[in-house]
Amino acid sequence: MRQFVFALESLFQVKQTVRDKLQAEYAAAQAALAEAEDEKARLDRTLAEESGRYARKARTGTTIGDFEAHAIYFEELQRMISAAGRRVDRAREEAVRRQTALVEVHKEIKVLEKLRRKRHLEHRAEEARRELGVREDILSFHMAGGADTPGRPAGS
Repeated sequence: MRQFVFALESLFQVKQTVRDKLQAEYAAAQAALAEAEDEKARLDRTLAEESGRYARKARTGTTIGDFEAHAIYFEELQRMISAAGRRVDRAREEAVRRQTALVEVHKEIKVLEKLRRKRHLEHRAEEARRELGVREDILSFHMAGGADTPGRPAGS
């Protein structure tokens, strides 16, 4: 019996290697997204805490200098929050790109797996037909008396 050889095995192996690489890249992109979201959330909390602190201080009275300092600080904090939001958006887009690429390579691998399974079944069917043909040849050879059959003396 001949051994089954899938003609696209090397492509299948390459796709699996690409899948493994993309999985690692997707995991890294997800981690970067989580980090960017955490940083933005931290800045949002800081803004909320500082706004509350400033509001309490403003009720008791504040100087023009304090007001200007807080305004500059809040403006800088808003700029940092805006930049963190852009980083989150970029990280999310990158994670989606990696996920899309990963889904595509998974689809390609599934197609190759189905093709491999189909070709393997075809190979097995062909081998079964070939084996049946050999058995029929042997049987017809024996039936024609071309060989010693069990229970018949040789040469009779």
